[in-house]
Amino acid sequence: MTRILKVTLIACCAGGTVLAQAEAQTEPLFYEGKSMSLTIGSGVGGGNDSYARLLARFLPAHISGNPTVVVRNMPGAGGLKALNFMYERARKDGTAIGGTNQFTAFEPLYTGKRSKATFDALKFNWLGSPASYSSVGISWHTSNVKTAKDLLTNRLLIGSSGITSTSSNVSYVLGNVLGFKYRLILGYPGGADVDLAIARGEVHGRSSINWDSLHSRHSDWVREKKVNILYQLGVKPDPRIPASIPLILDLAESDEARQILELQFASYGVGYPYLAPPDVPKERVAILRKATAAALADPKLQAVAKKQKFTIQPVSGEEVEAILRKSYSAPKSMVARWVEAAKPPKTFENAKPVVVQTTIAKTNKKGSKITFVDKAGKKVTVGLSNRRTKIEVAGKKAKRKAIKAGMSCSVAYFGDGGRAVRVTCN
Repeated sequence: MTRILKVTLIACCAGGTVLAQAEAQTEPLFYEGKSMSLTIGSGVGGGNDSYARLLARFLPAHISGNPTVVVRNMPGAGGLKALNFMYERARKDGTAIGGTNQFTAFEPLYTGKRSKATFDALKFNWLGSPASYSSVGISWHTSNVKTAKDLLTNRLLIGSSGITSTSSNVSYVLGNVLGFKYRLILGYPGGADVDLAIARGEVHGRSSINWDSLHSRHSDWVREKKVNILYQLGVKPDPRIPASIPLILDLAESDEARQILELQFASYGVGYPYLAPPDVPKERVAILRKATAAALADPKLQAVAKKQKFTIQPVSGEEVEAILRKSYSAPKSMVARWVEAAKPPKTFENAKPVVVQTTIAKTNKKGSKITFVDKAGKKVTVGLSNRRTKIEVAGKKAKRKAIKAGMSCSVAYFGDGGRAVRVTCN
């Protein structure tokens, strides 16, 4: 009887080994000759798109079978369109993956019943992220706000684009939770225009600016100490930011305040994460997670990223999932407290653009820039956007290419090098 049992066990073990070997051999073969899609919820250009195309370039070399990876842009609803697609309609065989920004996966948690999301963020298979999102608060060197603690007693004049922008949202939460004093001026076309306003002295800082953007666009501000770095946003310190700059969570004076700030900034920890849809076979999820980590650690990818000034500080798929699970498990009462803290005030101050009646002296080939003479007789060049600049020619709405040199126009803009908010030409 004992001998029979031993023979049976040996046979079973041998069969299991053969089966495991067969599975190990078939999984790599699955991707051979395949084409994979990487769907991202943003248009061409910008951080999400750039990171995705970098990953798509190096990911195939780390998947047995060397499949091709094609990036597919699916902008809409702040990234919700793409995530809804990945959840409901994307292939679930491991050949369809997606990428999103740091906020979209948290949207159902933050907006509740008003959300247009049809996905369950915890059912996605999270593959990893190239980097967490790092942001800081700054004040101009002439401001009376030199440190985060100064915001408790001195009001900082800050600029932002709109009520729902990141900078505005951060100012509401930090004001309501920590008591920071901000005077918010809205209406600037974008972050670059706010930066120009800081340099001109119109506003004195920003509640939030990406650390990489600060260094790439304004390395002189940091090098020459033209700005004070007040605090860093996120749930853990970024090793690139001086340790003397306090993490915003460490400024909370109660457990409740800290939990609200953790909800606010949890999304910073996931950065620009990649995912596979629900129900993808576990063995293929493992392949994709391993390949994502290997691609992001690839010296060749990192060399290209460094040249293009992209930060690579990988966050594993397991870490992304853990951050999401912690946030979605927060008590409803705490989420409600965060929602209350994030509410905008009822009234705002609006930035006032310079308005000049002038003749267009020059346009570039794409029509994205115009040059003219301002009220002081100085040549000024500003940018145009088909989406953000209101353009009229001969009383009708027009695209930026309709503006030509020699036209007589009224131009409303925020400083030389900024963006026009309105151009009306005869």
